[in-house]
Amino acid sequence: MNSYCNEVLLHDISLEHQMRSQVDIETLVESIQLTGIVTPLIVEKAGEHDYILVDGHRRYEALQLLGITSVQCLIYPITSAGNRLLRQLLLGLNSKSLTKNTMIQLIVSWLDAAQEEKDAQLKTLYLTNKVKGKPSDQWIRKLNVHQDLKNFLIHNYRENKIEVETLQVVATVSALPGFRELDDRVKLKVVEILVNEF
Repeated sequence: MNSYCNEVLLHDISLEHQMRSQVDIETLVESIQLTGIVTPLIVEKAGEHDYILVDGHRRYEALQLLGITSVQCLIYPITSAGNRLLRQLLLGLNSKSLTKNTMIQLIVSWLDAAQEEKDAQLKTLYLTNKVKGKPSDQWIRKLNVHQDLKNFLIHNYRENKIEVETLQVVATVSALPGFRELDDRVKLKVVEILVNEF
């Protein structure tokens, strides 16, 4: 996927959804005043002067508060809402900066998009991991998670502490591109959140 950096006017950037609260935005504003933007915003180019923000929602808000009119962005070609959510999720997981609520919100939104969109790759990933009937221990053992997590899932499923739908969400998320490369602690955190929330 070809990407490049370029200066983009803030008013040309639109937000599909707000992913984080404005908690501690003042500290970010002060940091930007002192050091500027260290990490560019990530956007997808939808048209000539039309960009969709993928990553950097808090930086975007801070720039607006400061009255800054343009910013360096890493620009990708337009994809789909589901792919943008997936990129946000993977960026957040890799940076370990996601709060529990933000991670849940991203996962739920991504799964909804995967079901609703005509995006074949997302739909295939979701449907490939769809549980048909009662999953067996063998099905759970095929998940892309550490053996201890598999044992945890098997035990809790047998004890009726988690539902089939939860296993499907875990299977889908663990099949995401890049999930295998995540640190085991991050994988554990993700699976724990999925089990507790779904």
